[in-house]
Amino acid sequence: MLAPCFGNAMSLAYVPLHSLRRAFVAATCSLVGSFVSPASFAWDLTILHVNDVHSAAAGVNDRGPVYDDTNAVGGLARVTALVADEKAKAKVQGKAVLALDSGDFWQGTHFFRTGGMPWAREAMRRMPWDAVTLGNHEFDLGCETLARYVKALPFPVLAANLEKNPACPLSTAPLPATVVKDFNGVKVGIIGLANDEGKDISEACHETNFADRTTALRRAAAKLEKAGVTHIIAVTHVGYEADQALARAVPAIDVIVGGHTHSVLGNHPHSEGPYPTVIPHDDGSQTLVVQAGRSTRYLGRLSVSFDDAGRIVQFKGDLEELVPCLRRDEPMHEFVVRSLEAIRADQERFVGVNTSTLPDGLDPCREGDCLSGMTTADAFLAWGRSRGAVAAILNGGAIRAAMPIGPVTYADLLDIHPFGNRIQLAEVSGAVLREALEHGISEPDVIGPRVLQTAGLRYRLNPVAPVGQRIVSAEIRTKEGTWESILPENLYRIVTISYLLGGGDHFSMLGQHAKIQETGPLEVDVLEAYLHEQKDRDDHLPTPVPGRIIGMPVR
Repeated sequence: MLAPCFGNAMSLAYVPLHSLRRAFVAATCSLVGSFVSPASFAWDLTILHVNDVHSAAAGVNDRGPVYDDTNAVGGLARVTALVADEKAKAKVQGKAVLALDSGDFWQGTHFFRTGGMPWAREAMRRMPWDAVTLGNHEFDLGCETLARYVKALPFPVLAANLEKNPACPLSTAPLPATVVKDFNGVKVGIIGLANDEGKDISEACHETNFADRTTALRRAAAKLEKAGVTHIIAVTHVGYEADQALARAVPAIDVIVGGHTHSVLGNHPHSEGPYPTVIPHDDGSQTLVVQAGRSTRYLGRLSVSFDDAGRIVQFKGDLEELVPCLRRDEPMHEFVVRSLEAIRADQERFVGVNTSTLPDGLDPCREGDCLSGMTTADAFLAWGRSRGAVAAILNGGAIRAAMPIGPVTYADLLDIHPFGNRIQLAEVSGAVLREALEHGISEPDVIGPRVLQTAGLRYRLNPVAPVGQRIVSAEIRTKEGTWESILPENLYRIVTISYLLGGGDHFSMLGQHAKIQETGPLEVDVLEAYLHEQKDRDDHLPTPVPGRIIGMPVR
């Protein structure tokens, strides 16, 4: 259910320097509570932020991205309007507002799939940001394309951990470590930390070098302090847990505005922690860590009060869900509408009718069996059977949206698979296959983008076992329909995506040991062909049989 348009509850926290206690007070139309005496602090700053937009230009609904922002949650037009309104009001009142994007603006919907970097560039140029950093997906088209994108943006793109290498095209792009914003004589330093996994999970060039993130952050903060800057904000794309570790390691940072893990914070569904998350330091100071989910569903709003020494004495904040009745920026809305013209033909390309309500979408496909994951794996295996394949796998992170309930078009399939991976037939040993399954569930809490969706293969896991020892059993389905254990010494032909066989997402065991036999079509085209072949006379699409991943902690 959508939040009413008079606003969702805000969480409040009042933190004097001698205390680390936090209190969160719910409100509906107004904030409730008493502030500390105005004499005890000197300056206020409001930070507005998003992360992991993933080209959700028109916003989202509960099953994924949409293309008409009228009744959607989020969307670039609402983000732009809200930030612009806040900045205009602050200018009149003489207050300070900082607007930040923590990376991964690229990828995730048909907008980027058809428009690519030029579309992202034109969309981002219209955003009201003061600074941004780079996510892993900004590297998806290589460093030369990314360099052109960075050069075209009207605000600083910060990357303190990106080391200049003349052999890398990014060496010619303006990618400073920091920028200083002056608010009526009060200086705020902003440090950027780009995602540093670009060579492992994206397409950063071989010559792209990243410094240790903690060292880079500490070094940049020291330079700002030496220049007399006492208010320091970091905008990062390394993840919620990593941001907390950085906060502990570099106490000079006042606020870390993060991304990458799509973490929802505060009193919201699927919250991973409080908004803000407070990291205390031995000297009585603290660092605040925030993140705002993904796909423009939320805009983060953090207000911080500092004393004369630049220490935080008070803060309040929450994620605001961008519900349909909020104002849209008309020029941005018109840009989104114009962008739709490039995808009309795909929206009119009918595939069939889905009646399944199995769990599905970006998050469910990282938590266990999901409709799009199983259906896609079934399509892969159907393509590979005549080529000797016995199983198919793909990582849950490759699936970015849910299959709609009702009519399904080619555009919907492109939302599910926006990355343009080709499928490949490969031969692997049982030992390598089991290692890949283990790697898929190697996150501390098991769930995550590496979880492998399967066909012709099922596996059982123990979620509380140590990492690397969680697979209890793994079996291949025989031609006769029985199940046989995967034996380490046996060789198996499987179908998967080129991304995994290239070692993407740290599946190095596949990149190093799988023997590629054949490269096939794009994954989305294999899926479309399979659905046309399998749908019934009433155009109903097949429903896959679950029970392929057994023992996940959230199912």
